[in-house]
Amino acid sequence: MISGRAISTKRFSSYVAQKNPAFNSIQSQDIQSLTNILGTQGVVEDEDQLQAHNVDWTKKFQGNSKLLLKPANTEQVSEVLRFCNERALAVVPQGGNTSLVGASVPVFDEIIINLSRMNKILAFDENYGIVSAEAGAILSDV
Repeated sequence: MISGRAISTKRFSSYVAQKNPAFNSIQSQDIQSLTNILGTQGVVEDEDQLQAHNVDWTKKFQGNSKLLLKPANTEQVSEVLRFCNERALAVVPQGGNTSLVGASVPVFDEIIINLSRMNKILAFDENYGIVSAEAGAILSDV
């Protein structure tokens, strides 16, 4: 909604004209550095696996990311973000990737940082009904 009016996908897309030139493109050295941080299980370049992370559930929003990162803990998230900041690489975060909103879909070729490996339920307080969970936990599991 903008000013109380619903906008179409086509009209919405007109707000995003071009990639911000302040961001660099991913280089092979970047992928190697990120693999050193996350290990091979935390770096995905396979197009078939990327497709599910490049589109939302409604199929209205489509991104073009060529790199998906899956950190296993907050320390890895911090290291990845530090590296991307130093290299001026754009990122888009994804939690459990239910994809019910277009907000977590890359607009251009941003690096997807998916938190699905961080899906542990940490605590449950029965007295107050409070659950603490990691960022990649999805509601149906919690």
